[in-house]
Amino acid sequence: MKMILQVPMWAQRVIYIQGSALKDFDLARARMNAAEACFILAARNYADRSAADEHTILRSWAVRDFAPSVPQYVQIFRPENKVHVAFAEHVVCEDEFKYALLANNCLCPGTSTLVTLLLHTSRGQEGQMSGEEWHRQYGKCSGNEIYHIRLGDSRFFGEYEGKPFTFASFHSHRKYGVALVGVKTEMGGTWPILLNPGPSYVLKASDICFYMNITKEENSAFLPIEHKRESLVGLNPDPNPDTVVHDENEASKKAELKGNSYQARRFGSHLQVPLSESHPPAFTSLSGLKRSGIMPVVNSFSPPGIHVTTSVCDGAEDAMEAEQEKYLDIPWVTPAESCEILRGFPPVSPYVGVSPTFCYLLKVKKPLCCLQLSQVCDHCTFRTAKNYNWPNRCIILAADYASNGIYNFIVPLRAHFHSPQTLRPIVLLLEKKPHPAFLDAISWFPLVYWMLGSIDDLDDLLRAGINLADSVVVVNKESSNSAEEDYLADCNTIVAVQTMFKLFPSVRIITELSQSCNMRFMQFRARDAYALHLS
Repeated sequence: MKMILQVPMWAQRVIYIQGSALKDFDLARARMNAAEACFILAARNYADRSAADEHTILRSWAVRDFAPSVPQYVQIFRPENKVHVAFAEHVVCEDEFKYALLANNCLCPGTSTLVTLLLHTSRGQEGQMSGEEWHRQYGKCSGNEIYHIRLGDSRFFGEYEGKPFTFASFHSHRKYGVALVGVKTEMGGTWPILLNPGPSYVLKASDICFYMNITKEENSAFLPIEHKRESLVGLNPDPNPDTVVHDENEASKKAELKGNSYQARRFGSHLQVPLSESHPPAFTSLSGLKRSGIMPVVNSFSPPGIHVTTSVCDGAEDAMEAEQEKYLDIPWVTPAESCEILRGFPPVSPYVGVSPTFCYLLKVKKPLCCLQLSQVCDHCTFRTAKNYNWPNRCIILAADYASNGIYNFIVPLRAHFHSPQTLRPIVLLLEKKPHPAFLDAISWFPLVYWMLGSIDDLDDLLRAGINLADSVVVVNKESSNSAEEDYLADCNTIVAVQTMFKLFPSVRIITELSQSCNMRFMQFRARDAYALHLS
């Protein structure tokens, strides 16, 4: 707060009022009844996150009682507390968001970095003076943010009215370098936001388009480009046939690269308009499409009963799709578990308010005794991860206790769109025994286990299968031994992760930190001058 008030640009726009949201007098002083919105942030100076949520809920209720018409944006820690502030315009649950983001980092490394850059305002000029090429590229692309515009008023997307979403997203990126990621449309009197609705969704003029770009369309300048076409034969009165063929090949390659040139041009001072429809890029064969990484995109969507002949697919792709459909349509049995696995909605959730997600489930839930990885029972005699002989490398999640938010870590990794052969076992390494209700909820998911242990104990890590792991996710402990200083709150996690990095350098470690400045201590090398220079 002091930093904001000391910046002249913000000092004229920020007013600091000391008071309590539970007192009507203080709410009146802040003119809460005339506010456009009220943001209620969770307090981080609490050792007990549940107590912090209780205070946040009371503050939200007090504001609702004083100004019922003011929309609220509430942040809470525990997902089971969302039900108490369901009336708010938006509720952000930290545990839900954190675990879902960590799971997606396992699927697509760098997801958290992408989200962080989108949430921070940048002009894309950071790092341009650096001698490192990736610094300049990273800083330039960090200026991308998400903007929105009505399709009927847009020059980027207006021409795609009546076209499928995927067609508009593909061609608008090739023409203008913008990434269409979602739409807000009218459905039964409501306006939900649909992220990547797919080829079945047809754009309407009233839709609100959400796109990523360096700047919004209203601030972009469109400049036409004049292209001069010269005859290759005219330049050479007595051409050599080999030379002509070589020149034609060079021209074809340049034409194929024109689509990528739009993205480079948009970082200049003006956004330039691409070639007209009379000069399409020269994609003349399927092999050319595969080399450029671009597959055909249909410009209209047909119902499932109608065969679309515009897309091209070779025999290998047909066989792959048929094989995957076979696994998706009939139950299958993984080598590590004897129960059949199918797709459906989880029958049990750990808390109220869980969004149902279509994912892979066991036909018959696993006995609770079989969930424990290193414990022998009547059904299983395995004691370590190596004994299970999993077909894929596992994912280890290390936490101090089993939060209900871990459910949101498991669901993305068991989502229905994954190929069943690529499902990775999940091992929960917990310092405290989970609640039976939590175990009942995760017992329906295939290849999910838990064990008591700590990341500080090498034997526990070996039993969990760290030498067989694809990723190790370390969640920051809520109870730290340095509560007196915020910047030392990550000390337990940093030292434990550094130990794993030293002993198992090939394992990918994904870590949660409370202080961004502590990222420099990840994979710390005291004698690496280059790494010290970058930090």
